[in-house]
Amino acid sequence: MKLRMIHVLLAAALTVACSNPAPAPGLPSGTITIGMLTSLTGIDHSLAIDASVGAQQAVDEANAGGGLSGHRVQLSVEDDSGNAALVPAALSRLAVRRPAGVIGPLFASGELALAPATRLPVVSLSGFDTVVMSGRSMRSNVFLGVPSASRSAERMLVYAQASKRTGLAVAHPAGDPFSDQALATLKADASRFGIAVVDDEQFDPATTDFGPLLNRVRASSAKLLVAWGGGSAAPLLTRAWKDSGLEAPLLLSGARSSTDFLKSTGELGQGALMEVTASVLAGSPPVPPAVQKQVAGMASAFQRAQHYYPSQAAFDGYAGARLLLAAIAKAGSADPAAIDAALEKLSLPTAAGTFSFSARDHLGLPASWLQVATIKDGRLSPTASSPPTRPRPRRRGSPRRSVPPPGCPPASPSPAPGW
Repeated sequence: MKLRMIHVLLAAALTVACSNPAPAPGLPSGTITIGMLTSLTGIDHSLAIDASVGAQQAVDEANAGGGLSGHRVQLSVEDDSGNAALVPAALSRLAVRRPAGVIGPLFASGELALAPATRLPVVSLSGFDTVVMSGRSMRSNVFLGVPSASRSAERMLVYAQASKRTGLAVAHPAGDPFSDQALATLKADASRFGIAVVDDEQFDPATTDFGPLLNRVRASSAKLLVAWGGGSAAPLLTRAWKDSGLEAPLLLSGARSSTDFLKSTGELGQGALMEVTASVLAGSPPVPPAVQKQVAGMASAFQRAQHYYPSQAAFDGYAGARLLLAAIAKAGSADPAAIDAALEKLSLPTAAGTFSFSARDHLGLPASWLQVATIKDGRLSPTASSPPTRPRPRRRGSPRRSVPPPGCPPASPSPAPGW
């Protein structure tokens, strides 16, 4: 009888244990570290410095508010030099400090090197959609903290449709996964907006003479030249575009939204267009007051400390840190799986936009937060354009795609959650 009772009690205990798994371990004692891999040296070092300054500002704000459940937070930054081959070594150096999560590289090939190499939660600043996938499955631990390549391309199509520029020329660097993905989205979705890609211009990232490329664009029927790519190519192309007198406007990707870029192009950048987030334009009317309010606190503090308005990269670094910190606080744990689960349920207004993740969507930021700005007098100003028409109906049987409406999104009805 006693033996039978023991068996019954053991079975009951096993049932309880299986139905109520042990909770994830709580936050460790002492300081909580979040890591960051970025290109402090290399051709895009000015963007990386802005991103790291933005991330540090978010950490400082957290500590000023009492930290995470009373734990002090620190940011640990490692240099990947803008070279994907150096990412594993940078990750190894970072791992020694036992970070709870990582803010990923600015460039797509670096993120592709990082994602399969770690189980830590990663908030990527590359904007490369594919990095959140492993084959056909969603990577449980990788989330985008910046506008994705596909949503960036969709927003450009919205602008082209609104401005009635129906023929696009596209200039993009060889070997850049982000640009390749954006171009694929443009070509796949263009017809839904009544747009055609009439000239596809791939260039060597080391190109210094863009005259021949611009001559081919002139010979095409293109009414708008869309250009992706970083490094030295963007300012060189912008100056060459102005010198060429090409009638088709130049629309640059948002990665170039920095004080250094505006200085390097000078008067030759005047009139060029740039896709940016609403955050970059929040200080300029007619950006809605709700958006200005969402951005103002971070932007004012950054400007007081750095003596210039935050660049896109600064907003991106700030958002990356805010997202990681909010997920760690929500999880109440440094366990990677618990933080991943918290990120998948996170909806967070930040100065860089309102991010909403789910188990099926790790891209987070809607295309509605993206805007097209004009370079005017060395600054980025909102671009006036007529309201876009609705895209053409999708073909019967084709998959439904989300095309967010243009314009700035409304602010969250509730204030941003605390740390």
